Amino acid sequence: MPLRKVIEHKLRAFRSYILPSHLKAAAKVRSLAKPIPATKPLCIFDFTSINIDNVAGRYLYHLVTEFESLGYAIAYVDHFRFLATMEAKKYKRLLLQRDYSLIPTSSITKYKDAVLITDSQENLKLNLKCSIRVVYDKLRPSSSDNTAFALPFFVHPMVHESHQVENLAKPTSDNREMAIFFAGNAKAPKYDSPDLQQIYSVFSRVKALSIAKAHLTSHKIRTPDSLEQLLPASGQRQTLTIATTETLPIPFQQWIETLAKADFYFACPGVGMPLCHNLIESLAAGTIPILQYPQYLDPPLEHGINCLTFNDEASLQQALDEALSMSQQQVQLLRKNALSYYRSQLAPGLFAKRMLDAKQPELSLYLNAYRIPR
Repeated sequence: MPLRKVIEHKLRAFRSYILPSHLKAAAKVRSLAKPIPATKPLCIFDFTSINIDNVAGRYLYHLVTEFESLGYAIAYVDHFRFLATMEAKKYKRLLLQRDYSLIPTSSITKYKDAVLITDSQENLKLNLKCSIRVVYDKLRPSSSDNTAFALPFFVHPMVHESHQVENLAKPTSDNREMAIFFAGNAKAPKYDSPDLQQIYSVFSRVKALSIAKAHLTSHKIRTPDSLEQLLPASGQRQTLTIATTETLPIPFQQWIETLAKADFYFACPGVGMPLCHNLIESLAAGTIPILQYPQYLDPPLEHGINCLTFNDEASLQQALDEALSMSQQQVQLLRKNALSYYRSQLAPGLFAKRMLDAKQPELSLYLNAYRIPR
């Protein structure tokens, strides 16, 4: 890590003690705390490292909402530094809209039947019903270790907040208006990182779209510039519809229902790594992903079962052709399997349940395993 980044990281650990906005935020978090409900199981979140704030607080958001989905009450250990950034971090801020309690470190042992999620090695010794140690290092757990888990990808926090997936009507509908769909930011250089090829051996988003555009003839590519033009006319259905953020941003509130209007989603990589929330959201919408990195989900997606895959330029072209020529009977089968994968592997609460079903007093949770090449 460059020296400048090291210094910035060190300073971040202390700024909450001097920034008025952080001091006010901690006071606000304390004022909104509620008593611990006696009628629910309890999950205690105990974080002392600033690393839990990475990616704008998404890790914390996903962990909290996972256990909420299982009916757990949420309590945070009252560490000032953790509370001080609850408003500054975009996705931690969302958690202030939910019920939560606060407890001092000295009181953790009162809740012997609680689940404890912690980055404190010392607090693992408190002998609660289940203690989950958070690991921030970029490591993957051993597949043979039944006490170690890798945090999966989920739908985007804002999609989860809006309940779009739960509110989606008829995700298995036969009558979808688009064959293949891509939407999202595709601007270089941000989405053309050389790291994707050099580290992960996958095309960048810009490169994948460039190959698709070069392969498909002009009448098989659509680039609408208004929502009114998004859906193709009946004679143009067997096309790839591209709606980039620069030309046609899809209103966030309509994201999942728009995804559900396509048979296939061209699931190009994220900024600097293969996985992107859009992949998970396409599965949730029953929209079959076309992708280069099926192994980054666990269990891996399977070509011709719940997705179409490619590994080079020729196989990408083949996957696009296959999607555009596939019978509706085949599409319907893949759609059913894609939706089944989401509902059995990635729906809210399932990951937390898998950890608890291990029935081990101590578990390890690797937050950054998705960053490791496979």
